[in-house]
Amino acid sequence: MREKLRATTLSRIESIRIAVRQANGHPVVFTDTETGETTEYSSMREAAREMQVSARTILNYVNENKIFKGKYLITKKVIQRGR
Repeated sequence: MREKLRATTLSRIESIRIAVRQANGHPVVFTDTETGETTEYSSMREAAREMQVSARTILNYVNENKIFKGKYLITKKVIQRGR
C-alpha cells in the first residue's frame, strides 16, 4: 500500500516537473527540407538532446536561419499563452 502511494506521489511530482519544463521551454520545429516532414520539440534543450548537440547550437541555427545537418530548418514554434 505504501509503495503504491509513493509511486502515485512520484508520478504526480514528475507530471508537475514536465508541465513546468514545457511552460518555460522554447518550442522548436524541425522541418526536413527534403520531405517536408516536421518534428516538434517542447524545448530547445529537448531538441538538443535528441540531436546530440548543445542547446546553444540549436539556438544559433534558429537565429541564423541556416540548414542544420544539411537537412533540417529549425524554427521557433509560435504559441498562444493564456492570460
